Amino acid sequence: MQLLDFYSQFVPFHARHRIVDHNEINLAAAQNFNRFRTNGFTMRVLPNGCAFTPPQPLLAGQSPQWTDHNRHDPGITLVEMFAWLAEMQQFYLNSVGPDSYLKFLRLLGTKPRGATPARAEFLFGPTAGNELFLPRGTKLTDDALETVDQLIFETVKDLLVHPIALKKVLTSNQRGLKDNTDANGWDGLSYFAFGEDAEAESRLYLGFDKAFPVNETVALTLNLFDDYLVARATHDDERTLPLPSALVVWEYANTAGEWAPLDIVATISAAFDELGLRQAGADCSSWLEPLFAAASASDQYKSLSPAARDLIDAAFAEANSAQDVFDLLINPSFSLAVGDETLMFSQSGRYFFKAPGDMKQRVVHPFNQDNLFWLRATVRKPGYELAPRIDSVGLNTIGAAQRDTMTEFTEFAASEKANQQVEASSYLALYGQTVVQVRERDGRWRDWQPRHDFKSSGPNDNHYLIEKEVLDLEAGEIEHSILRKVSITFGDGKHGRIPPRGDRQIRLISYLPEFAESRLLGRSNGLPQQTFALDRAAALGETLAIQVCENVELPPTSTESIDMSCLLRLRRTAKTRAKSEQVIDVQLTIEARQQLCDVSVHEVLSGDLRFVSTESPSGGISLNQINDREFLIHTGKLQARSTITLNYKLTSGLRGGSIGGTISVSTSRNCPPESGPAPVSMIEIGESLRDSRWRDWIRVDDFDSSGPGDPHFVLDASAGLVTFGDGINGDIPQADEDRNIRLISLQTCIGADANVPAKTVRTFARPFSLTLPPELLDLSCAQVVAASGGEASDTIADAQVRARKDLRTQYQAVTSPDFEFLALHTPGLRVARAKAIPVFSAAGKPDPRASVTVIVLPYSLLPKPVPSENFRRTVCRHLNQHRLVTTQIEVVAPNYVRVSVQATVLLKSGFDIEPSRVKIIRALEKFLRPIPEPDDTENQGWPFGRTVYKSEIYQLIENVASVDCVEDVVLAADGSGAARDENGNITINPLSVVFSGEHQVEILTPQVECRRARG
Repeated sequence: MQLLDFYSQFVPFHARHRIVDHNEINLAAAQNFNRFRTNGFTMRVLPNGCAFTPPQPLLAGQSPQWTDHNRHDPGITLVEMFAWLAEMQQFYLNSVGPDSYLKFLRLLGTKPRGATPARAEFLFGPTAGNELFLPRGTKLTDDALETVDQLIFETVKDLLVHPIALKKVLTSNQRGLKDNTDANGWDGLSYFAFGEDAEAESRLYLGFDKAFPVNETVALTLNLFDDYLVARATHDDERTLPLPSALVVWEYANTAGEWAPLDIVATISAAFDELGLRQAGADCSSWLEPLFAAASASDQYKSLSPAARDLIDAAFAEANSAQDVFDLLINPSFSLAVGDETLMFSQSGRYFFKAPGDMKQRVVHPFNQDNLFWLRATVRKPGYELAPRIDSVGLNTIGAAQRDTMTEFTEFAASEKANQQVEASSYLALYGQTVVQVRERDGRWRDWQPRHDFKSSGPNDNHYLIEKEVLDLEAGEIEHSILRKVSITFGDGKHGRIPPRGDRQIRLISYLPEFAESRLLGRSNGLPQQTFALDRAAALGETLAIQVCENVELPPTSTESIDMSCLLRLRRTAKTRAKSEQVIDVQLTIEARQQLCDVSVHEVLSGDLRFVSTESPSGGISLNQINDREFLIHTGKLQARSTITLNYKLTSGLRGGSIGGTISVSTSRNCPPESGPAPVSMIEIGESLRDSRWRDWIRVDDFDSSGPGDPHFVLDASAGLVTFGDGINGDIPQADEDRNIRLISLQTCIGADANVPAKTVRTFARPFSLTLPPELLDLSCAQVVAASGGEASDTIADAQVRARKDLRTQYQAVTSPDFEFLALHTPGLRVARAKAIPVFSAAGKPDPRASVTVIVLPYSLLPKPVPSENFRRTVCRHLNQHRLVTTQIEVVAPNYVRVSVQATVLLKSGFDIEPSRVKIIRALEKFLRPIPEPDDTENQGWPFGRTVYKSEIYQLIENVASVDCVEDVVLAADGSGAARDENGNITINPLSVVFSGEHQVEILTPQVECRRARG
């Protein structure tokens, strides 16, 4: 016990000083020997290590009867052992490895980021008379040589390269018509799209030498000038898009000599204006219905994607005012859905539209010699804080990201209809090798086999047809091998199986031919913690997808069911596999969820299946066998929560088949029946219930939250290693004799090294073993802007720095500085200044104690910048995400007060009057500004609500080098809430800010002053 008591006192010393090997301790002792002398304990350095010498007084005080303190004493041996034990415990407690740091970072809500691809813009063609199709993922490079370390960029969308040239770029506004064609063709020059003011009805005209191919998607790229003093704000990783400040509509010149709507925004805007003129003052219900009817009947509406049409339908269904309709038109999500990446000329991007069929040449006065095909953009509702400036407008341009796709997959929904067809148009799908998979009922995937036709396919054969279609050309054009899309066709249930219904049920895997072997990652041996190395370095973790082939045990019977809303559930139970000519029992169950008038089930057999017999129906059920492959069941009236069951038998030939059909439900005699497809049951021929299928595995950061059966893996991107679980945390891939682990998606990225200058990437890449058409390789390609945005993958140290920065970043709006910081950092906006006033309601809310008024001043080149309504709504939307629950926020524009100065100034000898007057006025204009000038580092802009003091004006003028003294100053103000106090100072309210008015400066020279003094 005494020895243990001594150990308990000894541990704190070793918790501070670790016993180390003799090399380490020699170095430390040489630097500071006192470090090893604490509380009387001494560690002496010996040639073969370190020795421990306990202090005599401490031992005598704790255990007086212990007198032998030599090393041969067993007690001293035990003390040294306890010292070693304490040192080992402290050593392991202080050992914080990379895995621990990663877990600490995840506790803080962050982790090391992977590499970010650089992005650039590319211009193609134009072609010499022919259209060429560039699929998404087309590979571009800086060197045509086939090398493994090629710099690869891939296009992000499909592009149809047109043999059309942009001939004229015109700007029309109240000042007249300006030709910007030359400025559009010069690097480094920009021009205002709608003039410097961008007022209502200002227009941008684009003239082309040819009409666009009818119904083809055309992409116009607008690169806007963005190098302003105040950059677009960001707030951590928030990616909320700002609301456009103005409403812009696109039109085209048609054969009727009119300007017709080019997109759905122009269609709705034109219809709204027309109805508003005819029905001024009408209530909402009187014009919403005809407005929606006009919009939904247009070709522009019909050409939209289903997602865009759903947005329009929902907006009109919920609209209560005209503002609700305009809110739809300026909604960023809606703009992107209809193809406007520029968000009404708010940012660089592409404008996509379907080419109309009635474009016609015309002239735009006074350019009567240019008979062109015209598009125009019109400012319908102004409000830009910064008038859009265009660097260039281009046709046949597309964005590209620096990445190299080895393999990818595309998923489709299955409708369970005969001869279903799906289409894809990516680069690898068109020119690479492909595999088609279909998801089975258990969630695993089965590879299907390609065939030239379905003539020899049975009803359960997993076969499909694949066809690659070339680009359509007009009659008389030359033939070429440019591919446009790949089509996959499935069977009809008699010849070829029909994929089961569901979203993301069909998968097309595409890969480079050279990657055919490398995509097979390896063979599982069934042991825990298996690790496999990727064949490619710098893999993008978010794109990595892995499958493992597994031998699964199929259930003897399967039950397929379908629910018809809240009416009933139909279930069918049948064998999964059977022998040829074997009698198979099938059970059909109907569960009524409410009272039903009648349920009709039409059972249809396909393939080699035939009816044998059915049990005698009872309880009012009628059965009508149409033939040996069809019969019809009528249940009659069913009570709520009742269940009926019908058993029947069938037999199969050599190929099996499927059971399907339809179901119809009547709730009453006066209501039309509700119909739908019955579930499909597959019956295969065979004795074995085992099958090989592929299961998707999910990438996770670690196995901490993984259960024993979770198909998870961890990627170490820096080392290129994939690790699987141990059976406790994460499942173990099933052992196999062949390579049963494969990659179905993999992209690589080199990060920051891809931020290359313009014109670096200039040709099409030629991957190994990939045959590309010569027409594509001969097409000209130019990188028009420098690549940017590429970032290297984070190290743990980088993630730690970002975590510390994140902890210092303000996210919660509590104090006034918090509101001002968050307003200044509204994503996507240029907010020059912001001021928060607590316990104040500019709009007179009932409880101003819970209100915070935030004044925002946008960055602008105008003398008195005014934020648009959508600018304020964007700031308010951002603040609402970070405010306290009960806080009411109002975002308002500043109240401007114009301040004019009348001054009488005496100049020094030798200075001219006019230059001095100009300098004085210039100093006043710089001083009385809401936003400082770009070269002004002293002023921050006039503070909100601050009084303009005469004394400051005196001092400002006297600081001009030519001024001797200021005899008199008079201040004048014009604006709401401005007043002059008894001292002549200008007072303004908290919401106000001043700007410079017209100043009058009377100059007195010494000669004039002398004459005045003489009388």
